[in-house]
Parts: sequence; C-alpha cells; structure tokens
Amino acid sequence: MNAAPSRTRWPAWLRAALCLPVALWVCFEAQRVFRADWASAAERRQVLDWVAGASAPKTEAEWEAARAAIQRSLDIVPDDPDMHERLGDVYFAAGQRDWAVPALRATDFGRAAQAYRQALTLRPGEPQTWAMLATAVQAVGQDRAQVQQAWARALALGPYEGHVQPVLMQVVLADWDGATPHMQAWARRLFDEGNEGVRRDINAMAKRYGLVFSPDQGSKP
Repeated sequence: MNAAPSRTRWPAWLRAALCLPVALWVCFEAQRVFRADWASAAERRQVLDWVAGASAPKTEAEWEAARAAIQRSLDIVPDDPDMHERLGDVYFAAGQRDWAVPALRATDFGRAAQAYRQALTLRPGEPQTWAMLATAVQAVGQDRAQVQQAWARALALGPYEGHVQPVLMQVVLADWDGATPHMQAWARRLFDEGNEGVRRDINAMAKRYGLVFSPDQGSKP
C-alpha cells in the first residue's frame, strides 16, 4: 500500500511574502477611505440639509467651501459613488439657490445631473440617485423621456423607500400634464392609499404647482 503523498509546506518567509501585497493593499484602501471621509464629513452633512430644504447656503463662500471639500474627497476616492452623489447634491443646492435665474439654474442642475450619472455608472442600483437624476434633468428642461426613464428606474429599484417617494412625487407634480399615465396613476394611488398625514403632505406639495388631490377623484388643477 502506497503512503499518502505529504502536503507541500511552503516556507514561512514565502507565505509572508505572498500575503504582504494583500496587506499593503488593505492598508492603502483603509487610509484612502479615511482621508476622503475626514476631508469633507461636515460639509457632506451640511449639503444634505441644503438639498432637503432644512437650510440653505448663507453665502457663496460657504457653498464654495462645501464644493471644494467634497471635490478634495472625490480626488482621493474617484471610484466612490457616494462622493459623486454628494458632488451632485452640491450643484443641486446651487440650482435651488439660483432658481430665479434660468441660465444659472440650467448650469447648476446640468452639473448635478452629470455627477449623478457618474455615481450611477459606479452604482447603478441606487434608487435615490436615479430619483435625484430625474429631478435634476427636469430642472434643466431636457427631454421628458430622460426624466421619465430615470423616474421609472428609481421607482423599480425603491418603490417603498420613504426617502425616494417624495422626490418621485415632486417630479410628477412639477410636470403633471407632461407625466405619463403610469406616473399620474402612481401619484393618485399613493394619495388614495395614504393615511391622513401622507395625504396632507402630498397636497402641500401639490399646492406649489396649482394642484389638489381629493380621495378617489385624482388630481385637479
């Protein structure tokens, strides 16, 4: 009977040498992510408040400081979809600020859309980014088909996510006559199936666009 072949044992120094590149890569990635996060953590939180409408940039210098900080982080981690999305949010906030000036508004939201598209190239399955892209493209005034495509993608990926639905509702209401029947039906259904608080919030948003929802009657100008 032949003896079983013995397992080859690699020298300890060889095993260490093989593991070293992996360890170095892990360390490099960890410090890279840490530096990027540290470079703009406060500014990213501030920008989220701006986009949500909880506050607004007080000065151009404050907005530029936030943009520069996020860009520094993005330069460190250009493959991070979150950083691209936050850069989009910076320009989205500028578009909100410059809404009354069509040329500035188009430029701001155009840059926001570009950043959102880059984020989606890296992470195509994020519904919030698709929803923000739909809003940004709509604000620029581009082809409705692009808005509707991004809107539908966001809905397919996150139909029940509370942070996605208000953005999608705003897109529908902002261009009610240009919305597809599917988009209008979705908005009506969300109103009809919502509780009193949801209905109140939807109608508060609809009022900005000269619309009002009534139970089982859809939306009226």
